[in-house]
Amino acid sequence: MSKQNPAKPQLRIEAKHIGPIMQINAELSSNKQNLIFAKNGVGKSFIARALRHLGGRVNTKHADEELPKLLVSQEAEGSKGYFKLFEDGNKIGGIEMGTEVSPVLIRSEPKYIFHVFSQDYVDEEIRNKLDDLDGEITHEIIIGGENVELDELKTTIIEKKTSYDELRAEITNTFTTRKGILKTNFGINAGLGAYKDLSSDVFLGSTPFSNIEGISNLESLLTDYNKFKSLPTDPSIPKKVDFNFVFDFDAVLTELEKITSLSTVEESIKEKIKEKPDFFEHALKKLNDDKEHCPLCTQELNVIGLNAIEAYREYFKDEEAQHISLINKILTDIDNIFSNVAKARRDFQASKTDFDKLKDYFPSMDSKNFHGITDALDELEKYFGNLQKNLRDKKQQLDQKMEAPNFDNTIIQNIKTSLEGNDKLIDSLVGLVINSAKERRDLQSSACEAFLNEFAKTRSVQIDEFRKLKAEEGVLQNKLDALSQKYEGKASARERVAKTFSIMLERFFRDKYSFDADNFKVRHNNREMQRGGERTLSDGEKSVMAFCYFIAQIHLRVESINDYQNLYFVFDDPVTSLSLDYVYTIVTSLKQLRISKDGDVSVNGQSDWHKPKMLILTHNYYFCNLASSHNVVHVSGLFQLISGQSAHTLESQEAFATPHALHLRDVHQISQGKKPSHTTSNSIRSVIETIGKFFYPDNKDLNQILRLWKDRHGIEIKNILILHDLSHGGKIEEASSFEDDIKAAADEVIEMVRKLVPGQLEKLEGS
Repeated sequence: MSKQNPAKPQLRIEAKHIGPIMQINAELSSNKQNLIFAKNGVGKSFIARALRHLGGRVNTKHADEELPKLLVSQEAEGSKGYFKLFEDGNKIGGIEMGTEVSPVLIRSEPKYIFHVFSQDYVDEEIRNKLDDLDGEITHEIIIGGENVELDELKTTIIEKKTSYDELRAEITNTFTTRKGILKTNFGINAGLGAYKDLSSDVFLGSTPFSNIEGISNLESLLTDYNKFKSLPTDPSIPKKVDFNFVFDFDAVLTELEKITSLSTVEESIKEKIKEKPDFFEHALKKLNDDKEHCPLCTQELNVIGLNAIEAYREYFKDEEAQHISLINKILTDIDNIFSNVAKARRDFQASKTDFDKLKDYFPSMDSKNFHGITDALDELEKYFGNLQKNLRDKKQQLDQKMEAPNFDNTIIQNIKTSLEGNDKLIDSLVGLVINSAKERRDLQSSACEAFLNEFAKTRSVQIDEFRKLKAEEGVLQNKLDALSQKYEGKASARERVAKTFSIMLERFFRDKYSFDADNFKVRHNNREMQRGGERTLSDGEKSVMAFCYFIAQIHLRVESINDYQNLYFVFDDPVTSLSLDYVYTIVTSLKQLRISKDGDVSVNGQSDWHKPKMLILTHNYYFCNLASSHNVVHVSGLFQLISGQSAHTLESQEAFATPHALHLRDVHQISQGKKPSHTTSNSIRSVIETIGKFFYPDNKDLNQILRLWKDRHGIEIKNILILHDLSHGGKIEEASSFEDDIKAAADEVIEMVRKLVPGQLEKLEGS
């Protein structure tokens, strides 16, 4: 039983927000060569650009950080976009990008070595350099034979790398998603430094992540932030407490220690005056204004009244009265102190209540508390209560010496110190209220640090596994390097580039242009280009040379001869600004491009050499038609990129060919037994005219062409008049009666084609 070849995988493109391509998920053919035709502005060049960047810096001078700007659609939020290439369900290359992603680009390890010819390539590598190319090539190609251990090591390394790349993508995507949630929960501006610095790289780098100390957990910080966020627009601000203490302790001591002889005034009068001393003293002062009336009862003064008034005067002139008056003044001062203490208590409590409520909105004030003054006020009240009692006792015993209780001066100092400290706390809190943006930023920055701690904890298994795979891959790579030095020989990539470039130049220019391999310069008629390549070469010649050097550069893309079989060529409009002769040569070169197992390059169609995979992109209708008609790409591999309303599509162009090719196909199908249709006569006539004009360009008359065929080749097309009427609207009563004539004419035309241009039929019969 014969062994069946496995089915070839089908190429598929999947992309989102790549240039003008908002979205595409479309299949091409399973052929090794495919062609995509597109009109200008549809996105063809962006596909080529994305393919060029699948391999990273080895294929372009642009850093990964630049790619979102080069590739991603302007309409994409956060410059997010992706491009992926598949064979059946297997990804063979891909990039995902976004400015808000860290890293900004995630690249899947490509299965193939994508070598891309495009305007970007020409501008970066070739433009204005062809007369003096960079010959500083130190790259070497491994040419040793197969080694089972080496191959197994390479396979294992690729598997390890694929595993940790997938794990890296998983960790990074999760990190990015959670970072977005953090931004939303804490109302973070994307420009906040701590937020911008958040990157999954801290977990995936060579140094393990160390937990950030002194940071609250994310949940408690979110609670704090939500409190802060609910801060009233006009909060109750705590007021500073005023406490002015002035007291003459020396005067108190003097009055308590002073001994005063008791007055001789009647006791009854003294008692009256002691009850209301201010009243009587004020009345006596008023008597100076009206000496005829009693200042107490306003009646006319008589002898008794005058005697009483005199007694009152005598009392106040007496030392006893003066002593009591001074004591009463001190007692009034003490009453004022009690009032001040009571007010200080109320003000302190109100201020503390407002402070405690307001500080809850500011996490940075959590540990800040008011300094208490209650105990000191209690001590103050206690002292002055005792002093008050002593003074009252003294009023009853003026002739006795009394002592004042000892006063602790630190009480007042403690109260002042506490209130000064509280004033500073109030100033700090009010400052936060006025400038709440700083508190918000500090809280958000702490949240970013707490986010890293939490991510490291919740994703520790994946992070540890990634680091383990990365370390294992490093060990295996060192082992591979050691084995490679032992078993594998090397070839100079510089020499191979020079050889291939020389072959390509000879193919296109014969001896007009050649390559000086020693000096790495293009020569014109075997002489140095004195005016330089810019002023010697035409634009078309520059494009052709760029194409030639591009083919030669495959030797810089491979590490070993095994890699040559893994090259995947991409050509984006290689015929720009070219005349027809160059276009045909490029088409032929693409068709016959072959690479040997040892890395030799040929454009002569070596049958036993490898024909590489190829994707051609073009907006040139003529080039597309040539590629199809010359079988560079099988007709089943022709597609057109179509811009849809919401997504791009790839539509098969299997019928894409010159009209004569389609007509020839229809005629061939009739000759093979298919029933003629109303268009068959027109197809037969078209084939006759097309081939006739090619062989006999000076004979435009159809009948003259038919006579020449009959005379020179013995081929006669019968019933041409019937075909003419069926093609051009002649009156036919019953067209179906002419089916046999049409079938006979189709057979005759196919016989003629087989004699004159058999290759056209070989293409049809081979498809």
